Amino acid sequence: MVPILLVEDMKNEGKKDWYLREWMELRELSQQRIHQLSGWSVGKVNEIFHSQTPYRRESVNILSEILEIEPYELLMPPAMAEWYRRIDALALSHPELAAKLAEIEV
Repeated sequence: MVPILLVEDMKNEGKKDWYLREWMELRELSQQRIHQLSGWSVGKVNEIFHSQTPYRRESVNILSEILEIEPYELLMPPAMAEWYRRIDALALSHPELAAKLAEIEV
């Protein structure tokens, strides 16, 4: 089921720098399941979940793989990520626009 995009979801809450809890809730994954899938200790998962430790590239990559999202999507609410996916799919479905986008150097 695709979440409905709400403007409120797209507003940055200021202090929040990633959306692990929201992605876990959307994917219906518990800390215990993250522990099982990642191989991390229960303590490490708890520290990451409660933002008691800084996240690192390795953690972001492992979590994004478990959550089946791109690593950068952890930095945005799920609804915003879905919005970007829809725009991308729409752009790529129009050959002329897709060709122009392919010319842009990133």
